[in-house]
Amino acid sequence: MTTTTTAPDKTPAPRVVARRPQRLTRGPVVWVAAAAALVLAATVALGAGDYGLSPDRILATLTGHGEPLEELVVYQLRLPRLVLGLAVGAMLGISGAITQTTARNGLASPDLLGVTNGASAGAVAVIVLGGGTGSELTSVLGGLGVTAAALIGGLVSAALVGALLYLTSGGALQVVLVGVGVSAFFSGLTSWLLVEASIDDAERASA
Repeated sequence: MTTTTTAPDKTPAPRVVARRPQRLTRGPVVWVAAAAALVLAATVALGAGDYGLSPDRILATLTGHGEPLEELVVYQLRLPRLVLGLAVGAMLGISGAITQTTARNGLASPDLLGVTNGASAGAVAVIVLGGGTGSELTSVLGGLGVTAAALIGGLVSAALVGALLYLTSGGALQVVLVGVGVSAFFSGLTSWLLVEASIDDAERASA
């Protein structure tokens, strides 16, 4: 009598994958939280001060139902400062995003790339060299103004970083390293200008 044996079935059993609950994307949550924080900060900025305003009075004033004194405080004093602060903050955020995107490095910032120290060196150079007399170069630098000189110094620093990166074919890591080196150079230049300047010019430049 012959006994027939059947080989065991080696087909793997289908796996049951447990579905995880879908998580909310962080994008809408971040936008809602940012909007709420912005409204809260604006309310505090419009209401805080020697003449305090409650949120309901702020809303009434903005909708045209406020008292004359409330309208003066909101429209003439506090609202322009609030709008200017929001605009400056937005421009700073955009400039930071552009800097990091252009450098392709999340650590990139004006101080790390040497732009801040370059602007400081330009401003100090005009204050120090513009304080002297008898030099045509000194008179030209003194006529530029501190603001224009700071802008030129920042642009020169950024151009120097870009040129060094182009010559060395540097990547994202080299951006920070070159920026730190350029920043140290302009920091040393600023210190040298302050040391060589007169006491009055050094005090004006350090202020």
